[in-house]
Amino acid sequence: MTVSAAALPAHTPWYRQLWPWLLISMPATAVVAGFATLWIAIKTDDGLVTGDYYKQGLAVNQTLAREKRAAELHAVARIKLDDGRVDVQLQIANPPEAIRVSFIRPAGDDSDQSLLLTGHKGDYAGALKNLANGRWLVDIEDDARTWRLTGTMKIPHDREIKLDSTSLQSPE
Repeated sequence: MTVSAAALPAHTPWYRQLWPWLLISMPATAVVAGFATLWIAIKTDDGLVTGDYYKQGLAVNQTLAREKRAAELHAVARIKLDDGRVDVQLQIANPPEAIRVSFIRPAGDDSDQSLLLTGHKGDYAGALKNLANGRWLVDIEDDARTWRLTGTMKIPHDREIKLDSTSLQSPE
């Protein structure tokens, strides 16, 4: 039995089929994406996060040493905020003539305040701009930067807080 040519299905070449192109498109897309990634990597500068990373690491060690020194001195500070005024009572052996009190907003909205307060026998006072509602980091340090106390305040709830250096000591 012979079959005529008209009865046979027409044979199309592979490049006219859909399936080979679908299979080729997946690795081809990966190759194009790889070249795009390579181009981005070459053209953009990733750089260092900071140029003086070693100095910043040393600064972290100095900060920890200052907090440890405050714990050795058994430093305790009470901070009271009242109508644009800040009062600090510092209990420490040989209180300094001046202390630096910093109110730092973790959100980084440029509303940070740093005050140099002078006082007598551990009592310090000064003017303070109103602090926005929210969480604030509080730092107290002597002017020579040999010790440091840290804590947090939540405005408007906290109008008076206590910073205690013994909570900074790690358990042994």
